Amino acid sequence: MTPSESLKPKHDWRWPLINTLLLFIGRAAIKLGHWPDRQIALTAGQVIRAAGGTAYRESGSPCGEIQNIYFHLRGRRIRLCIEEYGAVTLWGPRSLVRELSKAIEAKGQPVTASEK
Repeated sequence: MTPSESLKPKHDWRWPLINTLLLFIGRAAIKLGHWPDRQIALTAGQVIRAAGGTAYRESGSPCGEIQNIYFHLRGRRIRLCIEEYGAVTLWGPRSLVRELSKAIEAKGQPVTASEK
């Protein structure tokens, strides 16, 4: 197994199920990229703030493997989830999350996987 293969998420089968369930309540989870490319997380934070979002809370696991940053944007809540050696995921209202992922992609950061 090469180092790049070991960094691939091993739970990709869950994404179709998660997004199908989220679809019924008007929410979505979009994978923006993977953690070793830290720039995707920085760009996502910049785009959300530039759109008028404000960070109001941070949480995560005790060991620091997962960091969640919660934003308010246009009266809606958005969560940016950064998994160490895993995916960077944006959770929130479907239309807003899609709009933000397109803005991140337009800023020069390719969105590697979206709504699988």
